[in-house]
Amino acid sequence: HLSGTARFQSSTCMGNWAEERELRRTILKDMLAKKTTGTLRLDAYHQRMSMALAEVELTRVADDPNVHFGDVLQLVHLET
Repeated sequence: HLSGTARFQSSTCMGNWAEERELRRTILKDMLAKKTTGTLRLDAYHQRMSMALAEVELTRVADDPNVHFGDVLQLVHLET
């Protein structure tokens, strides 16, 4: 430890600290606005996943064992 030297901590403001503080506030305001409107990326992901994992009634267009256009089916991975 050198005596007489300045000590800087993570809370020490250096450089253009006022602009950096305003940028952090702007980013936070933007995030909060997106959160209230439901436009965060995470919200979109949850919406897609809820649609993908929602239960639907399985249907068949024809009574044969083949898959046809318009059939609603479910794919299952046996290991999960």
